[in-house]
Amino acid sequence: YKRQNTTLVYFLRTMPLDVTADAVLEHDRRVEELLRAIVQTQDASPAERERALVQARLPVRMGGLGLTLQRHIRDAAVVGSWALCWRPMQRLCPWLFAHVDIAASTRPALVELQQAHARLLELHRRVEATHEQMNAAPYDFTKDGEEHFRFYPGGLPPRKTLLPLADFGSSSDLLQHAQRRYSQIQHHFDWLMFLARMPQAGRRDGVRFIAVSQPHAGAFLNAVPSKGAFRVPTWAMRIAVQRRLGLPLTAARGRDVYESKHGQCFDAYGDVAQNDGQAGHQTRHFELLQVLFSVLRAAFGARLRKEPVDCESYSSTHRPDLEMEGEWVGASSSSRPSARALT
Repeated sequence: YKRQNTTLVYFLRTMPLDVTADAVLEHDRRVEELLRAIVQTQDASPAERERALVQARLPVRMGGLGLTLQRHIRDAAVVGSWALCWRPMQRLCPWLFAHVDIAASTRPALVELQQAHARLLELHRRVEATHEQMNAAPYDFTKDGEEHFRFYPGGLPPRKTLLPLADFGSSSDLLQHAQRRYSQIQHHFDWLMFLARMPQAGRRDGVRFIAVSQPHAGAFLNAVPSKGAFRVPTWAMRIAVQRRLGLPLTAARGRDVYESKHGQCFDAYGDVAQNDGQAGHQTRHFELLQVLFSVLRAAFGARLRKEPVDCESYSSTHRPDLEMEGEWVGASSSSRPSARALT
């Protein structure tokens, strides 16, 4: 995928958009076919499959799989290409380009650039306005009265970093990595559009999508499998990806006749298995904590303690998972701990 994607981006940056339109659609179609086959979406409903595909197109840090729709980043590819090449063109061929106004020229290639740049700036305005609206009022409050606002991923490039076309011939550092910067606008817009669809899918899917969009929630997808510690069996990776995309688990097919430790039937989405498996939630929590403690203890030594019973000012009924010089990490309780206990 990466090899084909790199080749297609090269064409997007060097050829008119109408020339590459069919290739873009074919590329996106093939990626969709491969995703359905590898992730195994046959047990999902049509609506679930469609939502999973749209989510997979988002960047990993925004809850997706990074399988970007090439037709969504065509504008960014055009703008990024001209941002890098316009100044060298003017310097190397001044008799051709020195007196061309890139922001007003009627040459077809520059008109395409002007339209792509304008569309991206309009998307940025809409995303920024939505973020401001989400920040206008608290969504809820903690028991200590701390305000919580609606979540959205960070990383939208500030408006001042999006240079006008008239500055594309300058020596500004903002012309470097311009495609990546402008692509972020499209990614943030797509994330908001997908979030707007969540009420139709139900509260569970809305919570799931916000959860997988949190910082580092998709870090396991970027692990290098050539490193032994990062290797994940195919069956486990498929379960993780299916849960990430809100799909029924292939591994759970026919398991609804079995019961969990506390008598609940295992569901197709793995929620019961995640929280009340055959060994119960606490066993899974304990085993993971043991691994984390052994890794962190090697780095921090005796400064790190596991589930200390003498931790003051934490809670009268619970204790933290890990403590280091008075700092709490996690909470060994199925109930929701205070916000500062999660630092």
